[in-house]
Amino acid sequence: MFQWELEVVYEEKNRSMDNPSSRINEALLKHLWAGHSYGDQSIIGEVEHLKNPPLHKVHEFFDTYYVPNNMAIVLSGDLEPQQVHKIIKKYFSSWKAKAINNKLLKKVEPLKNKKEETLQGPGEPELTLGFQMSDGSANDLPQMDVFSEMLDMRLSELVTSNQLKNADAGAFA
Repeated sequence: MFQWELEVVYEEKNRSMDNPSSRINEALLKHLWAGHSYGDQSIIGEVEHLKNPPLHKVHEFFDTYYVPNNMAIVLSGDLEPQQVHKIIKKYFSSWKAKAINNKLLKKVEPLKNKKEETLQGPGEPELTLGFQMSDGSANDLPQMDVFSEMLDMRLSELVTSNQLKNADAGAFA
């Protein structure tokens, strides 16, 4: 079962490397999250990690990070609470909380200068701008939401007025 799942993940990685938007997003994360695991490695992993991972490393990672105090179960829909509780208890009651090694969670260093990268590849030209929030606490999230909405509205105006031909525009915080 593990080998089959690994092949699925490997194919996802191949598809992301062929997708211009995925490549742009990965480059953006590299700059915005420099020094942090979000930026120093791709979310899905690197090709060399997916080719032939040592099974003991996979088990070690699972045993370290797949613990109740490091996860959430999210359910939605027309559910019967008692039935859901029984299922969760059946499959997860034997799991025990453990101390989590937070060595991967580094403080993100603030950007001191503009970062710029040009990627070459197939597809339509695309421009992506990213802004680092002031700190990791998200205290400035309301301001970033307002900025995002203003930018989104202005970009949309440029597109609909044909000042940006064949373009799509959007912003998010």
